[in-house]
Amino acid sequence: MEIFVVLVVIIVFFVIASKVGGPQNRDNKPTITQTKKVSSSKALMVKKMIGNDLRIIYESAKIVENTSNYETFYSRLGVMLKLMKKFDVFTTGNLNTYFSYYIEMFEKCSVLEERRKQVFEHVHLNNSDVTCPHCGYLFEQPVNRKRKCPECKEDIYRVKDKQGVYLVKKEVNEYFKPKIFRTDKIVEQRFIENFPDLFRDYKPYFMEENIY
Repeated sequence: MEIFVVLVVIIVFFVIASKVGGPQNRDNKPTITQTKKVSSSKALMVKKMIGNDLRIIYESAKIVENTSNYETFYSRLGVMLKLMKKFDVFTTGNLNTYFSYYIEMFEKCSVLEERRKQVFEHVHLNNSDVTCPHCGYLFEQPVNRKRKCPECKEDIYRVKDKQGVYLVKKEVNEYFKPKIFRTDKIVEQRFIENFPDLFRDYKPYFMEENIY
């Protein structure tokens, strides 16, 4: 009887041990099923990241095409190029045309930005909101719009930035409100229109809530 009880205890021990890990998992290594789940999860995360980047490129391109605000135009170009460089596909084949186009616009804007900084610094130091930038005539009332100086008869422009309000000459006003630079509007439109087809082979990498 005692031998029988001992055998039962031993059997119960091994049954419990096998449920909590057992010899086959004593090193606490992930099983094949667990490994597949982890790999699948990482792959999905990568696909979503790529999809999100491509969607941002697409939405930014639409903004670049339609905006009339220079600052928005320039900043969105920067976002686009930063993300586009992550994809080798943009540097080969037909897409190189589009990539080069946006690079050219951004480089032109970057040169303009350097000049704008110099102009802004000069205005901040030498201009005010009450004196004519041509002859120094002192206005008694605030100048709220473009007008001619009553003293020298030259055109005066009112500009505003984070530093304050200033009266400036026409050539300076153009740096505060620069025209948007585009080298080839047709190329830009084709990029927007053809975007889904350009990435047809990459569709599996888009997020579920994509542009298609």
